[in-house]
Amino acid sequence: MEEFKREMALRHVSRVSPKAKWHKIDGTPVIIGRAHCLNSNTLYTLIKQLNKLDMSLYLFGGRSKDGKGNSIYIKIQNK
Repeated sequence: MEEFKREMALRHVSRVSPKAKWHKIDGTPVIIGRAHCLNSNTLYTLIKQLNKLDMSLYLFGGRSKDGKGNSIYIKIQNK
């Protein structure tokens, strides 16, 4: 069941962040990706879908790898 929830979460997040991937940080599986097409509607839909899967959504900002500008990053993990 846990594997199914992870795959569904990655599928939902990949609509907003196509290159998002699962990572393990301190033993906790998380999805991290850069948000490409994030607006209020997609954010609301993503929150609703992840809430059904009992997962938390975190948004944070940072510099892009090429240093040309700021980006919004998404982190998803179990509640």
